[in-house]
Amino acid sequence: MKTARNSYACKYRMAWVLVMFDLPVLTANQRREAANFRKDLIREGFMMLQFSVYARPCPSADRVESQVRRLKGLLPGGGEVRSLTITDAQWGRMLVFHSNKPSASEPMPEQLMFFCRPAPEKLVKTKTPPPRKAPKGASRRRLPRSGGL
Repeated sequence: MKTARNSYACKYRMAWVLVMFDLPVLTANQRREAANFRKDLIREGFMMLQFSVYARPCPSADRVESQVRRLKGLLPGGGEVRSLTITDAQWGRMLVFHSNKPSASEPMPEQLMFFCRPAPEKLVKTKTPPPRKAPKGASRRRLPRSGGL
């Protein structure tokens, strides 16, 4: 039986693929290509961090490699596209500011939390014993509740 992964070790197994791009948008065809590239990134599971910066979490190094291979097939004809892979620990140390105020970075998607994070204690279900049945012939009347705290 497999045991849950250590969350410390998982920070270094998990990786994020960042895609940054600068695409020309002077003609209608270029704008269409740029929009299609953004839509393709979203279909591949990337989330938009900024208008031309997208990120996608990957649970393993194999997934990172396959994601980068698929990314190469999506590249538009013009412009510049860069890809960078960072660990989950590096992602967690990211500083994010909104209007000069610190903000939290994007959380890991829930479907990947299953692989790395142990379930919270309050969500663990325990078996409850079945309700007791009264013996035959016993009275079913209710007793009055006490008024004390």
